[in-house]
Order: sequence, then structure tokens, then C-alpha cells
Amino acid sequence: MMDATPYDLEPTPKPTYTGPALDSSLAIPVALGFGILATYLQFDQLPGIGYPILVGAFLALLSGLAFRHRLPPAPANAWLAIPTLFFAVMVALRTNTALTVFNGLAVLGLLMLLLATWDRYSFARYTTFGYWLPPLTASVSAFLRPIMVFAEFVARGAPRSVRPLIVPVIVGVCIALPFVGLFLVLFMTADALFARALNDLWKSLDAWRLILQATFALCFAWLTVGALDLALGHRARPLPGDAGHGEWALESGSPSVGVRGPLGIIETSTVLALVLLLFVSFVVFQLRYLFLPQDQLGYDFNTITYSEYAREGFFQLLWVAAIVISLMVALEFFTRRARQSHHWLFNVLTIALIACTCVIVVSAFRRLQLYGLEHSFTHLRLYSHTFTVWLAVVLVLLALAVLLGRPRIFALGVFVTLLLYLAGLDILNPDAFIASANLDHASVYGKQLDRRSFVPLGEDAVPVLVARLGELDPINRRAIEQILYLRWEAADRNDSHAGWPSTNPARNQALALLAQQREEFYLACADEPPPVPRSSAAPRARAGSIELQQQWANDLQPLCYRTTAHLDR
Repeated sequence: MMDATPYDLEPTPKPTYTGPALDSSLAIPVALGFGILATYLQFDQLPGIGYPILVGAFLALLSGLAFRHRLPPAPANAWLAIPTLFFAVMVALRTNTALTVFNGLAVLGLLMLLLATWDRYSFARYTTFGYWLPPLTASVSAFLRPIMVFAEFVARGAPRSVRPLIVPVIVGVCIALPFVGLFLVLFMTADALFARALNDLWKSLDAWRLILQATFALCFAWLTVGALDLALGHRARPLPGDAGHGEWALESGSPSVGVRGPLGIIETSTVLALVLLLFVSFVVFQLRYLFLPQDQLGYDFNTITYSEYAREGFFQLLWVAAIVISLMVALEFFTRRARQSHHWLFNVLTIALIACTCVIVVSAFRRLQLYGLEHSFTHLRLYSHTFTVWLAVVLVLLALAVLLGRPRIFALGVFVTLLLYLAGLDILNPDAFIASANLDHASVYGKQLDRRSFVPLGEDAVPVLVARLGELDPINRRAIEQILYLRWEAADRNDSHAGWPSTNPARNQALALLAQQREEFYLACADEPPPVPRSSAAPRARAGSIELQQQWANDLQPLCYRTTAHLDR
């Protein structure tokens, strides 16, 4: 890439710190209160409405303390709160486990990015490396900072109004505790009924649960103190790395891109040329594979089917694309290009390699598409399809950054498109999409229904499955009804132990729909199935016989469910 151009703004000047550090006498009680709130909303709860409430409460707490300390966020960083809240809300709206994990990680990453750049500089100035390593070091800093805050609190002492009471109370408690313990043991050994009463009280209080809740609250309080001090108290209590992350992570706007680096243009050109040579040879072969029909490829697919051939190469090609993108980004950063000719040589080789990588990405997508024509969607296949599209966008961003000589286009573009990619998955609703697509695969395109693909689907898929039961033949309908009943059974059991913070609209809608047809779904799980129409040529087994049960087991393969006769008891 070329040197930094005038579009790069000058470094944002660090604001002059005039207010006090994060007040420890205020931060610790507030953090303890927030830890109690987090325990109430999240301890032993399912992902639900409590999560966005907790995230919103933390952002409100951070903003309030920032206003009190006169340390507002940099305007370019404040908007990070919007996607943070969006993904937090998606945790409460979706039931897909993988998507919930992705949304939770997105919230955590965005919060760490916001805390690490609160009033320092615009996060848009990060290099490609700056988007992941500084937030990682910030998370370590947030874990260590409470030590300094608590040390300051002890050194300063308690607030002046209660300071005269603290020492006498602590002394009294220390003197009384041994005697209270001794007397308690003696009373319990002297009176068995008293000992039993205390034991019953201990069990009724669920002491272990109280201990776990207290530990959960204290851990949240500890992390809250560290997070608040990372954003608001970093100038008064600096840690190594807080002053700046260096040129490798933060773009300063000076014309240093391509000037310094451990690698020269000869070494880098050799690497790119050798990799490019291999890629060109593979791409020439892939062009034939992409555009010729199967019968003209010149291969005999006897030992392996065409769809299996397409599937087996997909993930390898995806890894190739991801690795070569990382290689090009690393070489761009670590290569010295002192002359204009060096820039031109590097750019030509990089653009050629990007073009070959684009063909490989298209080939990978084509392979997965061919496999999908014969088989149903799964979570892995859906994520693979969408990830391949995002990878193609990353390649376009890299090509633009190289041609325009603006490295920040790639770094910021990858960050923004990754957020949009995850938001797109949330809006798509993977479980509902997979259920609808797989039913279309059987009813519209005449393919065999892969009943196994419906087993991992969560409550998001229930409305689609219930609405389209009438499109299925008796065997497949019975199998889907079994899945729906077991889904209702699991969801109802989990919902009965959860409080209002676990409220999830998708889960509630699914429970309502399943409850309406519970009896019908229950009958689908009976020991003996209803009679199934068979051709006259097919042997007819006697009702209740082992042969009929075996026919039913074969019809439902590969689905195998236990009977639910025990539910009547």
C-alpha cells in the first residue's frame, strides 16, 4: 500500500484531565449494588430480557459517573453503545444457542472497545491489529484495576461521617465471633432438637445457593470496578499500556506506512510470487470445474459422489482464503517500501493474489451450493454460506485499501461489515430460515426430507413447523410432531424454573403454540403409531406385533425417541 494520504486526520489530542480519579468511596458501593442487580437478573436464568436490561444499566451507570467526573466519551466512540444494545436485545429475542453466544461475544467485545477508547481517541484510528489486541489488553487491565481502587479506598478510609464507627464495630465483631461460634456448638450438642432446628433452617435457606449468589455478585462487582476505572480513572491510576498502544495498533496519521518494517521488498515479492504461482495453477483447474457440467469433467464419480466431492473441499478452500488474507495484511504492515516502484510492485502482486483468492472463494461457495442441492440446510451449512459471502466482501475491502493506499479502509471496513454480518444473522433468524428452507427442499423441490436437520432447531423454528405440518406426509408429520412434543417438554421444564429475567418472546410464542396442540403431539409419541397407508404390495403387519413396531422404527429412521407413557403417571 502507499503512504498515508492527507485524508488521515491528525491524532486526536488527549483531553486534559482536570477532574478527580474515579472516586473509590463511590465506585465500590455502586459496583456492589450492580453486582447484586446482575445476580438477580442473570444468576440461574435463561437468556432473556434480563440481559439487555443489565447491559443498559451498565451503560447508564458508566455515563452517569462520566458526567459526574466530567469525562464524556469521545464523540466518535459514543455510537458504539448502539450496536452494543442491539446485540444485547438480540440475546433476548433469539433462542439459537450459537447465535446467542455470538451476540454475547459481540456485546463483550464492543464494551471492551468502548472502555479502552472512552475519552482517549477515536477507535476508527485502529490498525487491523488494533481492533483485537488493545481490547484484549484492556480486559486484563480491567481485571487488575480493582486492586488499586480497593487499595486507595483503604488508604483514604471510609467516608468522614461513618469513619468513627468503623474501627469499634470491627473490633467488636472480631471479639464476638469466637464466642458466638463456641456457644452455638455447645448449644447444638446439648439439645438435639435445637440442632435439628438449626439444620432445617440451614437447608431451608439453601446456604450453598446463597454462597454461589454472593460469589457471583462479588465477581460482577469486581469486574464493574475494573471496567469503570479503565474508562474513567486510567489517567490517575495508569497501568503499562494505557498511555498508548504503539504504531502497530494505532494509526497516527504520519507518513510511516510502508516506510519502516523488518521485511524488504525483495523478501516480500518472493513470498507473494511463489504463493501467486501456486494459486494461479489451482485457479486454472478450478475454472474448468466451475463452468463445465459434471458429465464433461472427465472424472468417474464411482467411489465418491459429486456432492461429496464438492463438500470435502469447501472448508479447505475457506481456510486457504482466510490464511492468504492474513498473510497479505501482515506483509503489507511489515514490508518496507521506500520507493514508488516498490509500492507498484507490491500492489500488483497483491491485487493479482486477491483476484486468485476471489476465484477460490467463488469455488468454495459453488461447492457448498452443489452440496446443498442434494442435502438440507444445517446450522453449519448456513453459517458457511453466509461466512463465504462476508469473506468475499473482505477481499473487496482489501483490494480497495491497496489500490487507494488507505489502510484504514480495510481495518474499519472489516469491523463494520462484521457487525453487519452478525446483525444480518439476527434478522434472518437462522432456526426459522432452516426450518422453512428444509420444508421447501422436500415439498417444493421433491427431495427427501432430512428429519435429523430439525432436531437441533430451537423455539425460533416452532412457528414455521406448526404452520406447515399439513404439507407433510403421515410419516414425516409424525416425526416432526415428536420433535415438537419433546421441544415443548424441554422448554416447559426450563421455563417453569426461570424467573421473569428469562422472558424471551420467541420462547413464549413457541410454548403457546405447542400448548395448543400438546395432546396431538403427545399422541405422536405413543407406543403404537396410527395406521399408515401402505401399498397393496407391501406386507401388512399385525397390530401390536413386533413386526409393526419394527416397521415403524424403520419408517422413522434415523429418528429414535423414547416412548412417553410414563407421563401419564
